[in-house]
Amino acid sequence: ENAETLGMLLIRVYLVDTLMRLESERDMEWALNQLYLIGALIIFSRIFHAGVSRATVDTRMGGLCRKLIQTNIVRKFLNYEEHVREFVREADVIMAITRDCPNLVRDGMK
Repeated sequence: ENAETLGMLLIRVYLVDTLMRLESERDMEWALNQLYLIGALIIFSRIFHAGVSRATVDTRMGGLCRKLIQTNIVRKFLNYEEHVREFVREADVIMAITRDCPNLVRDGMK
């Protein structure tokens, strides 16, 4: 966000200092091309920023979901009575936490 603000400030300074002091018709064409370029850069930066924001939210949401499900699997296993825990293989619990939970979150987030 700070980089975007700084970039917009530099663009405004450039616009005022350079493009507003035109003296000839050739300068007008050059200034128009510069404005098109600046406009394209601004649009591209907004699209890029939106994409990064979306990816960050998806990553954060997926991580929170995985953490919650994995914690609940362990909690459920530990709340079983001792004689019930003997029938559940530890390998199954580990596979549920390390393989099945991320797959569930990944497929559920699509």
